[in-house]
Parts: sequence; C-alpha cells; structure tokens
Amino acid sequence: MCTVCKRKTEASVCSKCKKLHYTTCDKCNGKFHNAFILNYNGFKICDICFNRTYVVCQNCGLLFDKTSADEHCLCSNCYPLLRACADCGKKFIHFETLMVEGEEKEICYSCRPKYSMCNNCGEYYIRNSKGYCDSCLRELKLCKRCGIILNGANSNPYYSIDDETHICYVCLETYYDAKCLAWNYKPNAFCIHKKPSSRFIFGIEIETEAAERKAVSIYHIKKQFSSQELYIKHDGSLDRDRGFEIVTQPHSESCLREKNLLQRIHSMEGSYIFTETAIGAGLHIHVCKEVFSSDAMENIAIFFYNNQEFIEKIAGRRMNRYCQIDKSEDNAIERIADGGGSKYFAFNTMPPKTNEFRIFAPTSNPEKIFTYFQFIRSLVSFVSQSDSILKADYVKFLDKENKYNLITNKVKSICV
Repeated sequence: MCTVCKRKTEASVCSKCKKLHYTTCDKCNGKFHNAFILNYNGFKICDICFNRTYVVCQNCGLLFDKTSADEHCLCSNCYPLLRACADCGKKFIHFETLMVEGEEKEICYSCRPKYSMCNNCGEYYIRNSKGYCDSCLRELKLCKRCGIILNGANSNPYYSIDDETHICYVCLETYYDAKCLAWNYKPNAFCIHKKPSSRFIFGIEIETEAAERKAVSIYHIKKQFSSQELYIKHDGSLDRDRGFEIVTQPHSESCLREKNLLQRIHSMEGSYIFTETAIGAGLHIHVCKEVFSSDAMENIAIFFYNNQEFIEKIAGRRMNRYCQIDKSEDNAIERIADGGGSKYFAFNTMPPKTNEFRIFAPTSNPEKIFTYFQFIRSLVSFVSQSDSILKADYVKFLDKENKYNLITNKVKSICV
C-alpha cells in the first residue's frame, strides 16, 4: 500500500506519488519528500546535505559554504566587518564606537557596561564611583561628601580644607554644624586628666564666635582636638549663626600645661575663632566640689556679694543677666551655700559635682585663664583658712602666701 495515497501497490510509495511528491537531491541523488528538499541557488538539496554543506551567516542571514566558515560564522561579504574590541581584544561584528578620553574606540557589547559618560565633558571613561573621567578629575574640584562639581561652568560655593580636599557649603553646614552638640549636652562619662597629687580639677567653657563660617571653625577644631580633650556645644546666649562653646574635659592645671591644651586652642584665634570680641560671651570655670566645704561656699558667696566691683575688675567684665550677684533676696547666700539658687548666679553651686565660676570675660589666652585659676584656688584657700571675708584681708593673704604670682600681680594693678 502506498504510504502517501493509500492505493494498493507493492512499493511503499507508488510511481504516481513519487513523481508528484518526491524530488531527487542534486547533492546525494537520493529521493526525498518535497518537505525535506530546499531550493538554494537553483539547486534542490535535501536537508541532510544542506546541513552538511551550508551555514547561515550570523550577520546578514544568507547561506554560504560551510567549508569557509570559522567560529564567527560570517559570510564572505560580512567577514570584513569584524573588528577587535579595544578593551578585551576579541573580534566582534557588533560593537559601539565610543569617544574615550579624546580617542575613538570600538567596544564590544560585552565590555560596554564598563564605560560611563563623564558628567562634565561627555566623553566615556572606565566606570568609577565619582562620575567623572580621569582628565576631568585632575581639573575639577569635587565636594568630598556629595561629589558635586565645585568649579567650572556649573560651579557651587565651597570651602577648601586643603589643596586637594574641598567641600560644598551645603555639606559643610549640614554635616559639620551637626557636630556641634546641644546646649544641654553632658557626656555619659567625663575623661578626667589629673596627677595623683592634684587637688583642683578644672573644666573650662570658652564661649566664642567663628572667624568665618561656624561649620569651618568646627571642622578645624574637631580635626585638631580629640573628644577626650574637649567637645563643642551650642549656646543660646551667643549669635545663632556664629557662636558656639568650647568645653574642655576636666583637667588639673599641671595636665593642661603639659598638654599645651590652652595654647593650642589660643592658636586658633583670628584664623577660626574670635573669643574676646564675641558678643554676649563669657568664660565659665567649673571646679570639683570636693575642695569646697559648705562654709567655704557660703563665704565665697558673701565675698562676691560684698566686693562686686573688685570681682568685676578681676574678671574683666561687669555682671549681667547670665552672671548675677543677687542682692534682691535676703536668703540668696544661704541658697548658694546649700547648692540652690539660679544657674545664672556668678558663683553657681547647682551642678551636682562642680561649682561654677561664671564671672570671667571671654578669652582663650592661657595666661589669663591660669590667672583665673589662681584666683579661684587662692580664694578657696583664703575662705577656708581665715575667719575674715574682707577684701583687704584677701590682698594680705596673697602677699603672705607668695605663691599666687599671677593673681597677685593682677590684684596689685587693680588696687593701685
């Protein structure tokens, strides 16, 4: 039976069907059903011979002799279009021409993701995290935090930390100004610097103003001083845009001298801070409470109460709303002696572990601050050893002790 027309015949395909549905392959001379015969360039070729002889060009889609094909599978017309990738060196017919740092380069699609367009010049470069080619990076100044261009056609206001490091004003204000702590900040644990023999431990609050921008001053202070030496706070009594407070960690006088901490702070005057001309500023000195008896605290309050003019001459400024000698209440002295009153009292005993002298004019001058230290030490010793709280007796005490030379000279200049 014929497998095609189902007529009875001894052969699997009858002669009629062979003529109608079968064709002789010009390559192998075998007869194949027309479904398996391909017409190519005037030849009738079976699919077996076709697959053995020809291949499809991967670029144009035309057939060509398989004997001339290589791994690229390109016909003779397309083969000349092959190019070597400038990056990996492999040959490809599909590529992209990029202008890479002044030179045209043919890059294959596999290597193309390595390249980015420079945000400044528009040429391509091997991708980096900055968004600019090497040539532009050598010329441009970029903000070290956000990466924006600071110079050139699309310039932004910026501050140069050094020759190679720059930061835009937006990042400068938002980041470094944030390093300035809240006015009520207190460390969880103080870093105390003292010698075993040290009795007086001082903490200094220097209220000051930035010489330029506050964030610039804060940056340089944070760069030159560790948090174990000092920290920076806002202060509501100072100019909002320029004022801040430098607070030292507790130090004995000898440790301050050894570390040159005050000299290092003072070296920033004029360049980054203006202290003595800061509006509304003052110098506050905290002293460890252990050196004061309750009688000593009461006597110091009385001494301040009775000798305001003398105190103001030593301190270098007049009393004000942030530094008060309260004569309006009869029990003000008792309240101070008991650790009460107001935090704005000239002699503030409210802090739990220190007593605060708020009387001094703003300064970062080491000699002036050491003079204030001697005033505090000598006054504590005087009221602790003597039954008198008269100014004249305090002056005699200084002459007698002969060890407080800085404050002695200051008092002599006042009393002339």
